[in-house]
Amino acid sequence: LQPSSPSVVGSQSVVVQPGQTLWEVAKAVNPGVDPRVTLAAIDDGQPGGSALVPGARVSVPEFATR
Repeated sequence: LQPSSPSVVGSQSVVVQPGQTLWEVAKAVNPGVDPRVTLAAIDDGQPGGSALVPGARVSVPEFATR
C-alpha cells in the first residue's frame, strides 16, 4: 500500500536566500513531510522553466502532519 499524501492546509511565501535550494525550502516549511512531496507541489504551482534566484518569492504549500 502506498502512503496517502498529506493534506494542504495553506501556503507560505518564502524569499529565496543566496545558495538556498528548493530541497532546503521544502524541509524548512514542511519538516515532517518527505521533501519530494513538497517539491512536487511546488513544481505543480510554478510556471515551467522558472529559475530559483536569490530574492525571488516562492509560494510553498504547507501540509498537515499527523
